[in-house]
Amino acid sequence: MLEETETAELEARERERCDYILAANLDALGPMLSDDLAHVHLNGVLDDKVGYLASVGTKFSVEHIERGPLQIRVYDGFAVMIGELRQTIVANDTGQRLSATAMSTQVWRKQDRRWLLNTCHNAMLAQEG
Repeated sequence: MLEETETAELEARERERCDYILAANLDALGPMLSDDLAHVHLNGVLDDKVGYLASVGTKFSVEHIERGPLQIRVYDGFAVMIGELRQTIVANDTGQRLSATAMSTQVWRKQDRRWLLNTCHNAMLAQEG
Protein backbone atom coordinates (compact mmCIF):
# COMPACT_ATOMS: atom_id res chain seq x y z
CA MET A 1 0.00 0.00 0.00
CA LEU A 2 2.83 2.40 0.83
CA GLU A 3 4.45 1.78 -2.57
CA GLU A 4 1.15 2.59 -4.33
CA THR A 5 0.92 5.87 -2.40
CA GLU A 6 4.54 6.73 -3.24
CA THR A 7 3.96 5.87 -6.91
CA ALA A 8 0.90 8.15 -7.02
CA GLU A 9 2.91 10.95 -5.39
CA LEU A 10 5.68 10.54 -7.96
CA GLU A 11 3.25 10.57 -10.88
CA ALA A 12 1.73 13.77 -9.48
CA ARG A 13 5.18 15.35 -9.06
CA GLU A 14 6.05 14.54 -12.68
CA ARG A 15 2.76 16.07 -13.90
CA GLU A 16 3.56 19.20 -11.86
CA ARG A 17 7.09 19.32 -13.28
CA CYS A 18 5.76 19.14 -16.84
CA ASP A 19 3.19 21.87 -16.13
CA TYR A 20 5.87 24.14 -14.65
CA ILE A 21 8.13 23.59 -17.67
CA LEU A 22 5.29 24.44 -20.08
CA ALA A 23 4.59 27.63 -18.15
CA ALA A 24 8.32 28.37 -17.69
CA ASN A 25 7.44 28.77 -14.01
CA LEU A 26 10.93 28.66 -12.53
CA ASP A 27 9.74 29.72 -9.07
CA ALA A 28 7.69 26.52 -8.85
CA LEU A 29 10.11 24.29 -10.79
CA GLY A 30 13.25 25.15 -8.85
CA PRO A 31 12.19 23.80 -5.44
CA MET A 32 11.25 20.41 -6.88
CA LEU A 33 14.78 19.88 -8.25
CA SER A 34 17.56 18.49 -6.10
CA ASP A 35 20.45 20.92 -5.55
CA ASP A 36 22.77 18.32 -7.12
CA LEU A 37 20.57 17.80 -10.20
CA ALA A 38 22.16 16.20 -13.25
CA HIS A 39 20.01 16.67 -16.37
CA VAL A 40 21.05 15.24 -19.75
CA HIS A 41 19.14 16.89 -22.59
CA LEU A 42 18.19 15.20 -25.87
CA ASN A 43 21.25 16.74 -27.53
CA GLY A 44 23.54 15.17 -24.92
CA VAL A 45 24.27 18.40 -23.05
CA LEU A 46 24.61 17.93 -19.29
CA ASP A 47 23.21 20.66 -17.03
CA ASP A 48 23.31 21.12 -13.29
CA LYS A 49 20.38 22.74 -11.48
CA VAL A 50 21.53 26.30 -12.14
CA GLY A 51 22.20 25.63 -15.83
CA TYR A 52 18.93 23.76 -16.30
CA LEU A 53 16.84 26.50 -14.73
CA ALA A 54 18.71 29.13 -16.76
CA SER A 55 17.82 27.34 -19.99
CA VAL A 56 14.10 26.75 -19.36
CA GLY A 57 12.21 29.60 -20.98
CA THR A 58 15.43 31.41 -21.92
CA LYS A 59 17.36 29.15 -24.30
CA PHE A 60 14.30 27.14 -25.22
CA SER A 61 10.56 27.08 -24.74
CA VAL A 62 8.47 23.94 -24.52
CA GLU A 63 5.22 24.12 -26.50
CA HIS A 64 4.07 20.57 -25.80
CA ILE A 65 5.06 17.91 -23.32
CA GLU A 66 3.44 14.55 -22.80
CA ARG A 67 4.51 11.52 -20.83
CA GLY A 68 3.60 7.96 -21.79
CA PRO A 69 3.00 5.23 -19.24
CA LEU A 70 5.58 5.38 -16.47
CA GLN A 71 7.39 2.48 -14.88
CA ILE A 72 8.14 3.53 -11.32
CA ARG A 73 10.31 1.51 -8.94
CA VAL A 74 10.32 2.78 -5.37
CA TYR A 75 13.24 1.99 -3.06
CA ASP A 76 14.30 3.22 0.36
CA GLY A 77 14.52 6.98 -0.08
CA PHE A 78 14.67 7.06 -3.87
CA ALA A 79 12.74 6.00 -6.94
CA VAL A 80 13.51 5.31 -10.59
CA MET A 81 11.00 6.49 -13.19
CA ILE A 82 11.23 5.36 -16.81
CA GLY A 83 8.86 6.26 -19.62
CA GLU A 84 8.27 7.79 -22.99
CA LEU A 85 8.50 11.55 -23.36
CA ARG A 86 6.99 13.43 -26.29
CA GLN A 87 7.69 17.11 -26.56
CA THR A 88 7.95 20.05 -28.90
CA ILE A 89 10.74 22.47 -28.11
CA VAL A 90 11.49 25.84 -29.71
CA ALA A 91 14.99 27.33 -29.65
CA ASN A 92 14.35 30.91 -28.57
CA ASP A 93 17.31 32.37 -30.48
CA THR A 94 16.50 30.82 -33.89
CA GLY A 95 12.85 29.84 -33.65
CA GLN A 96 13.80 26.32 -34.75
CA ARG A 97 11.18 23.80 -33.65
CA LEU A 98 11.97 20.23 -32.66
CA SER A 99 9.34 17.59 -32.04
CA ALA A 100 10.84 14.55 -30.40
CA THR A 101 9.89 11.24 -28.89
CA ALA A 102 12.37 10.05 -26.33
CA MET A 103 12.83 7.64 -23.47
CA SER A 104 13.40 9.41 -20.19
CA THR A 105 14.99 7.88 -17.12
CA GLN A 106 14.72 9.83 -13.89
CA VAL A 107 15.91 9.31 -10.35
CA TRP A 108 13.84 10.97 -7.65
CA ARG A 109 15.14 11.33 -4.07
CA LYS A 110 12.96 11.75 -1.02
CA GLN A 111 14.13 14.59 1.18
CA ASP A 112 12.13 16.05 4.06
CA ARG A 113 9.09 13.98 2.98
CA ARG A 114 9.15 15.50 -0.55
CA TRP A 115 10.21 13.92 -3.82
CA LEU A 116 12.94 15.90 -5.59
CA LEU A 117 14.17 15.20 -9.10
CA ASN A 118 17.84 14.26 -8.79
CA THR A 119 18.78 12.90 -12.21
CA CYS A 120 17.17 12.97 -15.65
CA HIS A 121 18.57 11.41 -18.81
CA ASN A 122 16.73 11.65 -22.12
CA ALA A 123 17.52 9.64 -25.25
CA MET A 124 15.81 9.76 -28.62
CA LEU A 125 13.90 6.61 -29.46
CA ALA A 126 15.39 4.56 -32.27
CA GLN A 127 13.69 5.05 -35.63
CA GLU A 128 12.05 1.94 -37.00
CA GLY A 129 12.67 0.91 -40.54
